[in-house]
Amino acid sequence: MKRTIMGVCFLLSVLLLGAALPATAGAATLHAVLICEDDYDNAYLNNIADSVRVDYENMEKFVDILAGMGILKVKKIVVKGSDATYQGIVDALNGLTKGVDKDDVVLVHFAGHGGMTGGKTFLATADDKYLYRDDMEKLVKAIPVRLKLVFTDACSSSIDALKSMKKLAADPDEDREAAIKEMYKNLFLNYEGLLYATGASEGEYAWGGGEGGSYTYSLVVETLIQDPKTTWKEVHDQSAKKTQEKFDYMVKVGALSQNDLKDLKKKGITGQHPKAYSMPALKKSGKVEIDKVVIADDKTDQKQMKHNIEILNNVDKDVTFYIDKNKNFGSGWSDKNTEKKTFKPGEVIQLKDDKPIKLYYIAGSGAGYKKYFELAKGKFEFVYDRYNVMQLYKQGTQK
Repeated sequence: MKRTIMGVCFLLSVLLLGAALPATAGAATLHAVLICEDDYDNAYLNNIADSVRVDYENMEKFVDILAGMGILKVKKIVVKGSDATYQGIVDALNGLTKGVDKDDVVLVHFAGHGGMTGGKTFLATADDKYLYRDDMEKLVKAIPVRLKLVFTDACSSSIDALKSMKKLAADPDEDREAAIKEMYKNLFLNYEGLLYATGASEGEYAWGGGEGGSYTYSLVVETLIQDPKTTWKEVHDQSAKKTQEKFDYMVKVGALSQNDLKDLKKKGITGQHPKAYSMPALKKSGKVEIDKVVIADDKTDQKQMKHNIEILNNVDKDVTFYIDKNKNFGSGWSDKNTEKKTFKPGEVIQLKDDKPIKLYYIAGSGAGYKKYFELAKGKFEFVYDRYNVMQLYKQGTQK
């Protein structure tokens, strides 16, 4: 389901940061406009509803983290479901042309369908109207703030294999909280200008699945929440790398149909390469002071950290999984570079490495598919979920 409305379905995140921010974190207010297109009048378009909701929830979680750390105060404006019409979105954005302070932050996050017609890209609203990207940009530019960060992603496919290429919890590492807070301060309080990034380069598809859009998951969860950087260029570069890894993995494990593969070959598409059209710059004056020592110590700790993993078999049968020692998911990937592990009910396996441990197990019926995880540290367990399907969770987090 790559093509939905004459093109692809877009997720748009526009982050606007006020100019002349005060020299202390938390003084500005984040006005978060969260737009979730999960209830179209045309029921056919709701094929991406679950993926869109995950993107919405991940961005909302990130906003809450910023608020919890005192980086910014937060006010949420939710435009969701049948309320996410063309006029509903326009009214929400126009409402921000007044009542915001020049030091405030405005975040606009759109998750839903989109496409292209007549050479112009558009966002599809709940009432089946088109909000053209040019018009969205005009609405955003009318909001009186300085720094603009624009992210677009395409939730154009729902493939189970993608959701397995993940870390288990969309939460920041508590041991790194002090350093992460300093990184957030630098990113959100010390930059000005425009960052415009898309989840795929021109002519490419962007993919998504149970964890939401591949690019959005790489950007928001795996980078901004779990492993942030001190500069926006580093944030983009890491997100782009992780997005391409997901595409390589998807192809390797056979998650694409033969028709999809033929289509990619015909169009010369070799991956999903997020692209940054512009980058913001550090402010020349009025920057908030950052504790560089804390950040440097964190970087050293990350390089020296040992990743200790404990996995419990908490189901009523033997469980087999594979430790993946391949360096990438490209043409050099091979089953020969994996290590098979089997353990009985109640048994525990201890793993240790200098880098996050990548593993997978075979899920589904018949030949099944590889369900892939990247584990940094902690205790995990194989357990049955409420549908009696075996899952790998952090211990004590099963719902």
